[in-house]
Amino acid sequence: MPDRILFFDGHCNLCSSFVHWLIRRDRQLCFAALQGETARTLHVATVETQMADPTSLVYWRQSEVSNYSTAALQVIADVGGVWRIARVGLWVPLAIRDRVYRLVASHRYRIFGRRRECYIPTPEERARFLK
Repeated sequence: MPDRILFFDGHCNLCSSFVHWLIRRDRQLCFAALQGETARTLHVATVETQMADPTSLVYWRQSEVSNYSTAALQVIADVGGVWRIARVGLWVPLAIRDRVYRLVASHRYRIFGRRRECYIPTPEERARFLK
């Protein structure tokens, strides 16, 4: 199992754009769709609970799991360099961060669109995507 995996909604254009952004900046991060085999077979209760909601990003980092706004901020910060500044966002109370996250997530298909199929990586990206 890789040290870091970002589970995302493979049908969401916003999520797929975020994955593209991360691919260009982080060479170690792996990805898996929430609808995929890796998400279904991960047998850790906290992960299964968090993966039950397809509106959430789920970030697995060395067996530590985060979701919603925390997952987004941590994965951005882990890119390194100037992106470490994203950790400042973790100072905002969780209830506020997650309320904003859920508001955007609840309208993401209407605003950004939806894919008919899960995101399909290019041949160069394929090694970083788990089933």
